Amino acid sequence: AFSGCTNLTSITIPNSVTEIGYDAFSGCANLTSVTIQNGVMYIGNEAFANCTSLTGITIPDSVTWIGRYSFGGCTNLTSITIPNSVTSIGDRAFYDCSSLASIMLPDGVTSIGDGAFYGCTSLASITIPDSVTEIGDFFGSVFEGCTSLASIKIPDSVTSILISTFQNCTSLKSITIPESVTFIGGSTFDGCTSLTSLVIPNSVTSIDDYAFSGCTSLTSITIPDNVTSIGDYVFLGCTSLTAINVATDNKNYVSVNGVLYNKERTTIICYPAGKKDKNYTIIDGVTSIDWEAFSGCTNLTSITIPNSVT
Repeated sequence: AFSGCTNLTSITIPNSVTEIGYDAFSGCANLTSVTIQNGVMYIGNEAFANCTSLTGITIPDSVTWIGRYSFGGCTNLTSITIPNSVTSIGDRAFYDCSSLASIMLPDGVTSIGDGAFYGCTSLASITIPDSVTEIGDFFGSVFEGCTSLASIKIPDSVTSILISTFQNCTSLKSITIPESVTFIGGSTFDGCTSLTSLVIPNSVTSIDDYAFSGCTSLTSITIPDNVTSIGDYVFLGCTSLTAINVATDNKNYVSVNGVLYNKERTTIICYPAGKKDKNYTIIDGVTSIDWEAFSGCTNLTSITIPNSVT
């Protein structure tokens, strides 16, 4: 209705309106003031996308749904009030809102869509309520590129951390993963260069490709009892990682001098890049060396491979 109206600076939406439709105010580059009165229930997909002069907005208690890319590209948006009535935040809802420094999600929110806060480079803190059961629903990338985010707590209601959820969150130093999580997706923590330690809960059964690649400050990690699947390149480029520990009850993997093997010790899964060994002898019985097993091992000068390796 008002898409691309570049001279529009303010608008008041009355309480008779129940829905702000798709693309309604997208590209209104000079829109600085928006008043939405009670009555609006839905903020549609891309409703305020690329409103680059919008600095703040208050969403009324009547709203239950914030659509896909609804505030995406609002690069000057510094504050937003989300009421308790909201249950769903759509995919890329706040995509590239690079000035948004903090946000508190209300207790009623149950799902946060893929890429919802992607590229929010000023986002330093966010509270995820216990009501949330889904952080991303397919593609993940919910907090990808949030370079100011230093810590985050994931609630007990979440069971999966999907692809690239925290990729390139370069300030992330600590994260709490609850016992409810069973799956850590591909590239979840890829490029989290400030992450020094991480506790993987016993509930996790699968860690996907590149999950911790590029975590250059990570010094040690323990694979818990129930992990049955570790993907390729999981610890690629972890140049400070000196030891990969395995829980004693794990029936699938074993650590020998900090090197990760399958339980039968026939396959080397990973040799930590940060180990100080200059010479390494692979133990007899090993038949295969996994993908990127010695990648980034800058201290190694020689490796002895036994005849058992095929």
